[in-house]
Amino acid sequence: MNIHKSRARTAVYKALRKGQLSKLPCETCNNPNSFAHHYLGYEEQNWLAIKWLCSTHHIQAHSGTYKEPNTEGIITEYVPELRRVTEKQRKIVRLLKKGRKPSDVAKETKSSYIYVWKIAKELK
Repeated sequence: MNIHKSRARTAVYKALRKGQLSKLPCETCNNPNSFAHHYLGYEEQNWLAIKWLCSTHHIQAHSGTYKEPNTEGIITEYVPELRRVTEKQRKIVRLLKKGRKPSDVAKETKSSYIYVWKIAKELK
C-alpha cells in the first residue's frame, strides 16, 4: 500500500476519534455507510480534505465516472471543498468575521487549529 495513502487514512481515523471530524452520510445518496475519499490526493496538506462517499460512489470517484451532486441552493461559499456547511462551521465563520483569532476560535468550538486556520485563510 502507498505510504501516503496509509498515513492519510490514519490521520482521518485519529481526527474522528478526537472529534475533529464527524462522519457524514454519502454526499450523493445519503447512505450512512460512507467512507472518506481523499479527493485532493494523499499529500500531507490534504489528509483531512475529504468527501464522504458510499462504496458505490467511492469506486466511481476513483474510476473517473463520479458526477458531483447537484448543490444548487446549498451554501458552499465559506469552505469551497465542503458541500454542506454545518452549524459548527457557521459558528467558526461568525467568530472569525468578528475578528477573533483562529487559536481562540479553535478552543471555543473544540476544533483543530489547522481546520480553523484553513477556514480563516478562505475568508481573506
